[in-house]
Amino acid sequence: EQLPPNCNLVVSNVPAPSTRALYLGNARMTAIYTAPIVPAGIPVNVTLAPYAGKLCFGVGAGSEVMADTHRYARLIEKAYTQLVTAAKLEK
Repeated sequence: EQLPPNCNLVVSNVPAPSTRALYLGNARMTAIYTAPIVPAGIPVNVTLAPYAGKLCFGVGAGSEVMADTHRYARLIEKAYTQLVTAAKLEK
């Protein structure tokens, strides 16, 4: 028997050095790639990781809930860009 979802969406933030880049030897790390898990009862999980002036994120969802997580991720990127633009106009 499957229980009903606890919620529709979980958004989590992974602490990372948000303003300075990390290096391994002389190689600069360019981004953080999150791998959000989708446990039972959580249909969609978005995990954010601010890194070196960028907002990196990943989307996880069960295929029965969201067939195209890449499209959802692109829509999040578009909305985030609009939000940043609007915030800059307010200053």
